Amino acid sequence: MTNLSNEKIDVLKAQPKTELEKIYEHGLLTSKNKNIHNIAKTTNFLSGMEIEDAMKETYFLIYKRLTIFLRSLNSDLREKIIPGVQIMAKCMTKSQTKATLKALNKNITLSREHRTIFNHFAEAFQTFNFAIIIATAHLEIAIPKAEPKAIVIALFLSLQCLYKGDMRLIRESADPDRKQLAKDASTEKSKHYARAQAQTCILLTELVPKGGWTSKPQAAKVIAPILEEFLSLNKISTPNQVTPGNVQRRIRDWLNKVASIEVAYFENCSKAEI
Repeated sequence: MTNLSNEKIDVLKAQPKTELEKIYEHGLLTSKNKNIHNIAKTTNFLSGMEIEDAMKETYFLIYKRLTIFLRSLNSDLREKIIPGVQIMAKCMTKSQTKATLKALNKNITLSREHRTIFNHFAEAFQTFNFAIIIATAHLEIAIPKAEPKAIVIALFLSLQCLYKGDMRLIRESADPDRKQLAKDASTEKSKHYARAQAQTCILLTELVPKGGWTSKPQAAKVIAPILEEFLSLNKISTPNQVTPGNVQRRIRDWLNKVASIEVAYFENCSKAEI
């Protein structure tokens, strides 16, 4: 991502949309229950590919929409910001992302709107890189290889982060309801918990008892201690002190409000619960 002229960006923008791009955006623009539509359609599409190809498709979409976003900046500002973008794309943890964004904000002046959108791109890269960690962790330490489903969920969450900041750019093909966008922006806190939510999906699959989960409270109680340890090890903060009780309440809340976690639960619950 160097020497990005307006002409080069326009060529990229004019390219036909990828299948992943069309599937994800179709859900955003037409589905009444956007989250459920996207988690089902997008994860099914990604699951039908080799994991390496699914990661390439996801990364290209993040790169493409970030590049189109940079078109809204003047060329001088764009050239100044690109080195920071290249560092941001490699950030593996929230602390690394935060430090990179802090350095950018110190040296480059962006409007409040541009800064907000840019932060969402940073979250998308961080969550994508978390998918890489999940996919390659068995090569670093003696643990079983991750299930493809867990990696796909992390890739989907990176797209959620991407489009939270990128919705304004979708208006090239439609005009989403502005009030709904404002509501989503003000109430959606999942980007802060993206890694924890991805881990919750993994735990719902890996710790499912024989016969499946019998209730959401049961699932929350079982996985809370493991997720609590994950939050502490990865320094993921919550509004309240990280305790088993608070983590359990957070999981129960996610089970009813976060589409990816709802789907992971229903895929692993007992038939009597469906």
